[in-house]
Formats: sequence, structure tokens, C-alpha cells
Amino acid sequence: MTPLVPMCAYCSRLNPETFSCDAFPEGIPGALTIGHADHRAPLPGDGDVRFRPRDEQAKEAVIEEWGPEPTPYDGSLNPEDPSEISL
Repeated sequence: MTPLVPMCAYCSRLNPETFSCDAFPEGIPGALTIGHADHRAPLPGDGDVRFRPRDEQAKEAVIEEWGPEPTPYDGSLNPEDPSEISL
């Protein structure tokens, strides 16, 4: 099941003005923005920067929406095209 809210909404690294972050300074890939990828696990092109909850409430919300353990990357995110939405 795809979560209703993207993980990015709970991340302390998000820049909401540019919809970019420390991991994806040129723009967050579409697969993340629609909740198709779990950024608690490594993703191509993230520079070894992962999701970091902005506070305890955000951490709890992510666990509730996504589960307690990261879901490993399944290869559906194209690191060459940050706007790609791959379902």
C-alpha cells in the first residue's frame, strides 16, 4: 500500500520552498514525492543522505504510515531523471 503522505513531509532535510533537500538538492525524485520509495533506505543519487524526522511526532507518523523498518530500494527510481515517477 502506498502511504497517503510522502515521507518528505516529515523530514528535517526538506526545503519546502524549492521542494528539494540535502539528499536531492536539484529536486526530489517523483517516486519519493508520491510515496513510492522509502528514504530510510539508501537510494541512487542521495549522496548517502537519508530521511531524518523533524521531530518525535514526525518519527511516529512515518512508523505508522511506513512501518517500523525501512523498505529496501527495489530499482524503480531512475537516478538519471529526478522527475521520473516509476510505478
